[in-house]
Amino acid sequence: MIHDNNDEHLMLKFSRDGDVSAFDLLYERHKASLFRYILKQTRHQHTITEELFQEVWSNLIRAREQYQPSARFSTYLFQIARNRMIDHARRISARPVSDPETNHEDIANAGHDDPSLHAHTADRIEQL
Repeated sequence: MIHDNNDEHLMLKFSRDGDVSAFDLLYERHKASLFRYILKQTRHQHTITEELFQEVWSNLIRAREQYQPSARFSTYLFQIARNRMIDHARRISARPVSDPETNHEDIANAGHDDPSLHAHTADRIEQL
């Protein structure tokens, strides 16, 4: 039986009826634990944590009509968070690696003038 004040019922009220007060109560109940979860996963990078935290709630709002209470609401919420963190990690890994200490002219000219520069450049490329 679903109680009027449990999370699943509140999410159904929000998703089906547009009851914003139900959403507000869900947000108040879960904001701290969700933020801590994301903060721990991002290794205390506060800017990234705040961004992901907002994206999770935005995703929940956008997907509210698809919500089905097949599991606890917190499981649903944290799965959204997990998916956002995976997406974020993929986005980060797809970015080109840049090293501000690497001078691209040195790489282009490596081996032309100084053998030690060429060895250093080869080491840097291998590290990257």
